[in-house]
Amino acid sequence: MAPGGCRVEVLNFGMSGFGTGQELLVWRQLASQFQPDLVLLAVLTGNDIADNSRSLRGSPIFPGSS
Repeated sequence: MAPGGCRVEVLNFGMSGFGTGQELLVWRQLASQFQPDLVLLAVLTGNDIADNSRSLRGSPIFPGSS
């Protein structure tokens, strides 16, 4: 129970090694079907920023690359 007696349900769709590009794909294809009231997104500045850039990542075929 949450404060005030409200019931909450927590679903975790996090995957080790996934950057924000892959997380977007998981959201679109799976997590959004649950119609959540709140979504928390953790971003690791150490690699998630680079993972979203072909020039920084060095890979032309990486989910989320633009």
